[in-house]
Amino acid sequence: MIWSDKYAPNNLKEIIGEKPPLIKLQDLILNYKKNRKSIILHGPTGTGKTSSIHAIAKENNLTILEVNASDIRNKKAILEFFGDSLNQTTLFSKGKVILFDDADALSGTKDRGGAQAIMSLIETSEFPIILTTTDPWGSKLSKLRKKSELIEFKPSTYLEIIEVLKKICEKEQIKVTESVLKKIAIRNEGDIRSSINDLQTAATGKTELNEINMEDIGYREREESILKLLQLIFKSKETKLINRAIENVNFKLDEILLWVEENLPSEYYGNELFEAFERLSKADIFRGRIRKNQYWRFLVYQKILMSLGIALAKESPKNRSVDYIRSKRILKLWIAKIKYAKRKEKAQEIAQQIHVSTKRVLSEVMPYCKEFI
Repeated sequence: MIWSDKYAPNNLKEIIGEKPPLIKLQDLILNYKKNRKSIILHGPTGTGKTSSIHAIAKENNLTILEVNASDIRNKKAILEFFGDSLNQTTLFSKGKVILFDDADALSGTKDRGGAQAIMSLIETSEFPIILTTTDPWGSKLSKLRKKSELIEFKPSTYLEIIEVLKKICEKEQIKVTESVLKKIAIRNEGDIRSSINDLQTAATGKTELNEINMEDIGYREREESILKLLQLIFKSKETKLINRAIENVNFKLDEILLWVEENLPSEYYGNELFEAFERLSKADIFRGRIRKNQYWRFLVYQKILMSLGIALAKESPKNRSVDYIRSKRILKLWIAKIKYAKRKEKAQEIAQQIHVSTKRVLSEVMPYCKEFI
């Protein structure tokens, strides 16, 4: 079990950090019907926004109806997901809390109004609506801010994080030095969840920790996650496992696409390779439309095509061993950029001497310079 879930706080007292924001949050949740305002929790990743909501809900016997905003971005999806549940009480709890996690991913007006849909829910909901975000000042949340109470969550101090890590080590019966815990806490810069994850990674299979290399942990964790994802995509047709893996892998979709592209010819051949690259190219088309026109509703198609699409392009699971490698495309682009930067620098020097534009030097003069050399 993941330690950040295993040792998540169960009540207000167990939450580390400043108490006034937590007390205010609990008061707004329990007395929602008095002011009928939504709540926006904002602060860096890993500062306890989501875990605080869950702890307060547990302590007060409230049910949480939670959704990640990246999963339902537009108005239609939001309204369909919630339906009539906003006004229906649950059987064994006192009430509900509606949680939109990662509100940064909500769509704006270009993507069919996810933020506007939440505003309409606030008007009718009998239960508090809470949004978590790292940046509450974006334009897509501007109207929501006017109808919401903003509560800031600040990063925990490294001393507070060390105390949490000590308690976890005691419960897991792991001997650890103060220097190791300090290194973990300082490296994660107030991110309590990331600190716990690093501790678990370092302590796996061990009963004692005397020394730790944080850079190795971060690199190894990322590398292992992408390799496991590639194995699932290339060697299985387990759609549920692949879906879960691509959601949890610590890589951006653009990076995953490059990894898949680089290693695809090592796994597939013939018609399977053709079909797989056809689906990968379509994923790249959707990616381009997202970047150019901000059509974020296409994100689900990109994700499916580059994962499940590739997995289902093969006739049968692959068994042979393949060593997956990092994409060389970024390195090639960097080398080309350096090369052209040097050429442009020389062109600018020549342009100053002969009193013409740099563009003209590149197109008309440089070819002759090459012949001279």
